[in-house]
Amino acid sequence: MASSSRSLADDIRGRSDAQLIELVLARPDLARPAPADLTSLAARAGTRASVQRAVEALDRGHLQVLEAVMVAGDAADRGDLLRLLGTDDAATVETLVEDLWRSALLWRGADGHHVVRTVPEVLGTSVAGLGAPMRELRPSAPAEHASPEHIAAVVAEAPDDARAMLERMTWGPPFGVLPTATPGRTTARWLLEHHLLVPVSADRVALPREVGLVLRGGRLHRGPELTPPAVEARTVSLVDAAAGGAASECLTHLDELAAAWGAEPPRVLRAGGLSVRDLRLTQSALDLDPEHAAFVVELAYAAGLVADDGEVVPVWAPTSEIDD
Repeated sequence: MASSSRSLADDIRGRSDAQLIELVLARPDLARPAPADLTSLAARAGTRASVQRAVEALDRGHLQVLEAVMVAGDAADRGDLLRLLGTDDAATVETLVEDLWRSALLWRGADGHHVVRTVPEVLGTSVAGLGAPMRELRPSAPAEHASPEHIAAVVAEAPDDARAMLERMTWGPPFGVLPTATPGRTTARWLLEHHLLVPVSADRVALPREVGLVLRGGRLHRGPELTPPAVEARTVSLVDAAAGGAASECLTHLDELAAAWGAEPPRVLRAGGLSVRDLRLTQSALDLDPEHAAFVVELAYAAGLVADDGEVVPVWAPTSEIDD
């Protein structure tokens, strides 16, 4: 295990050769061009462009854990992460956290794991559909307004129309536009007066992160998706049989096209294409949907099986290649 560090640069400088290889394999852009030293590598790993590429490459499970670490705060307790993720599978969460550390999206300090500085910029202010914390939306608000117990008590007393408005904002987006009708203003005013919503402009309100988490039952996501779904595997023989059947069917359609166009060749348009009417007739002759019929025609043309016959009144006709 790597030693505790005070920053991402310190963390990367403390990694072993094997761990540095894992980092570069996970994020190949860090090695192009080759960094001069580990300090340069750390600086590149913390840039927004590189972090964005790394975040976009994450699967659902890793992204959920990264969002949970960010919402829980630096050096969060594992119990807090498990509660946010709505799971008791500590082993899987620990594995995903270590994967994020190996990819340098987290760095390990003496007090626990920390999110790399540019990760919040990439994920944005609305992490997993949650709004910004109360302290950012209203710095002067008393600490009590962000207390889960206080929020839960106020929500329990909310009128039905206020609860309905909160439910619509629970899973995001955490912003709303104040309605102009009198009932809407009354509902919004109740929520504003009880600090469940915070005004961010003259006609817009935001749902603070703490309120959103209470409404979600303390969970960050609707459900944990920490492991990939099961993939139904097919045997090679089954795939080969299906591919062979599709190839045989395609050859049959090409033969039918050649027979149909040999008997009644369609006109070549002045621009060099096939008219919509003739394509519909071909579709009917081959008994295919429009997209499939167009594909067979294009395939036959690309393979040189049909071509412009070059006559005074040109038509699309089968070529000698069709007999080979």
